[in-house]
Amino acid sequence: MGLFGPTRLQFRLITGQDENGNAILRTKSFSRIDEDIYQTAELMLGLQKYDALSIHRFDGKELAIVKTSPYQ
Repeated sequence: MGLFGPTRLQFRLITGQDENGNAILRTKSFSRIDEDIYQTAELMLGLQKYDALSIHRFDGKELAIVKTSPYQ
């Protein structure tokens, strides 16, 4: 896959409140996003049932090759 891999989006969603009034949070992830990240996040967020607290972007990057593998 080289130095840069596909991007993963992660939404932190507010799914309700507990008995003390604290937000109940859930995480939903979408992998292998290779298109325009911002536009994709907006479109996918519009399809969610719950409001988002935050949106995170994770880029797959290889830091180092630790040992040589026969499968490369």
